[in-house]
Amino acid sequence: MNEFQMDAQGYFLRNGQRFWPVGCNYTSASCGARIWQTWPEAEIRADLAGMKRFGFNTLRFFILWEDFEPEPGRYDPRVERRLQQFCQWCGECGICPHPSLFVGWMSGGIFWPPWKGRRNLFENAEVIERSLAFAQRCCVLLKGCDNLLAIDVGNEMSCLPDAHEAHPDAVRDWCIELLRRVKTEIPGVLVVPGNEQMMIFKDQGFRLTDPVGWDFYSAHGYPVPSWNECWMPGLRSPETQRRLPFYVKFLRAFGPVMLQEFGTIATFGAEEQRAYLKGMLERAWRAGANGFLLWCWKDIHASGHPYDKGGIERTLGLVDETGGVKPGLEPFIEFARELTSGVRAAPVVNPAGTVHLLLPQEWYVRDNQRNPGNEPAGQCEQYAGADSILDELGCQAVIVRKLDRNHRAPAIIPGAALRDDEIAALIPEVKNGQKLLWWAPNFYCWGPACRELAGAEIVDFFPDHVARFCWRDREWSLPGFPGRTMPVVRPVGSAAVEIQDRDGRPLLLRHKLGKGEIWTLLPLCATSAHPGHAGERAFATELVRLHLS
Repeated sequence: MNEFQMDAQGYFLRNGQRFWPVGCNYTSASCGARIWQTWPEAEIRADLAGMKRFGFNTLRFFILWEDFEPEPGRYDPRVERRLQQFCQWCGECGICPHPSLFVGWMSGGIFWPPWKGRRNLFENAEVIERSLAFAQRCCVLLKGCDNLLAIDVGNEMSCLPDAHEAHPDAVRDWCIELLRRVKTEIPGVLVVPGNEQMMIFKDQGFRLTDPVGWDFYSAHGYPVPSWNECWMPGLRSPETQRRLPFYVKFLRAFGPVMLQEFGTIATFGAEEQRAYLKGMLERAWRAGANGFLLWCWKDIHASGHPYDKGGIERTLGLVDETGGVKPGLEPFIEFARELTSGVRAAPVVNPAGTVHLLLPQEWYVRDNQRNPGNEPAGQCEQYAGADSILDELGCQAVIVRKLDRNHRAPAIIPGAALRDDEIAALIPEVKNGQKLLWWAPNFYCWGPACRELAGAEIVDFFPDHVARFCWRDREWSLPGFPGRTMPVVRPVGSAAVEIQDRDGRPLLLRHKLGKGEIWTLLPLCATSAHPGHAGERAFATELVRLHLS
């Protein structure tokens, strides 16, 4: 039986006891990703000893397909022995190996065997079979590792052109078959896809909504604005510190989540790093992250691919040349010790003040006719902004895919489009006591179910325009309406108009339905903390505050 399982709350168990994986991602300083061919034994063993001194119990590392299978079907026995030796050394230091089978993308570079050529990993029959056979081969080598934490399919493979160009169904089918083969070789082993944050706000082939069967998900993320969809004004800002925990919350709607790869990227500002790590780690723990692996162990001295084109990738280490922690990164060491010592347990599930952010069932748009109008980037920014507003108001946001009567909490749908069946499913929930706020529903979704839920019917349409109105003794403006069309609605039944525009057309409806109620805001409402959206953010904050009161 495998030592590691997941409990009902999505946390690791080791032989039945709570286990917090804490540690780092590892490539050697002297040779970077080329560890298997260069094989600096003394350096590797010294690094593992250093991790042991810090109390680390987990290490994520990377198997380069090109090093292990230099020609199709021919494996290098020397390199295979090194993999097993590495796992043995980890065990001697009390460190659980967490291998990543494929390194399609890492540190800004792609690593494929030259013989793969331009053939697509997910659509070319020969490459599909060779990749699956390679995964099986790795599992044969790893099955003797008693303290194997989990198998990582591959590092950030959602970043690959192969994933973007292949049909999403092909990516899904490859994942399902790989998962089957891995678990056939190592029964009971936990498997994670190893992807990063962009799969939340881009349609990259790897879809969270696909029923693959992952045991847990990986959250990666860094405080670099261009790598994220939302505004992030520096490491000291709570807004930046909220972003990676938001990704954890989003992924938790689909399964357990490990904070598998994170860091500060800028490793020379001590106070900036301390502020970021303290704020981010606390929030990520409260969001339900079940493990924490920093990128990476030590600065890279190796030159060549991929470090020659992205020099900053060489500067991301936790420790300096003497083995001491770099200034500003101490909060991670302290946080890791709190987890492994038992000082910090798992957070309370659905604590007081919890608010649910309800996801639409259809998130991705490419080749998906079931999607009623959601686009990941725009929707992600709305949800991240709503999460940020709730954090400012002292509430804990939990992102969910369906409402839970056992943990009834106020719910918000921030700007998502819902299918008719999803809207119909909300009606009994509201009647049974659910309090719901939905802003920017697309007029195209406004069928009989929406009419009953919102308590209004569409009677006219106007062109898209800025919605201006007076509310709570203040003038406000919102940027427009979804679908570039303003629906003019008329209340039916008990629905009341709470806000109307200067021409008397309804903008906010409040409908008591059974034991609960729903508020429906027709215009778009930006939730970003960007200064350019300050007015809309302020309105959204006041609306949420009032809804929760």
